[in-house]
Amino acid sequence: MASDDVTRYARGATRRLALIEAAASLLLEQGLASLSHRAVAARAGFPLASTTYYFDSADDLCDQALRHLA
Repeated sequence: MASDDVTRYARGATRRLALIEAAASLLLEQGLASLSHRAVAARAGFPLASTTYYFDSADDLCDQALRHLA
């Protein structure tokens, strides 16, 4: 893997983790009903497209957030 590829992969992994952490904090603060792609993106400070890029659905995002909290 080239150096640029490693940097890009690390940046993507960091962004994905930030989205999971944002989703987890929303779950803890406001409950399951508060979890949406839009709310998570806003909490993380990323564009809405980021959530749909890294997670297939809101259920996938919720599952990852719950795993993170466990």
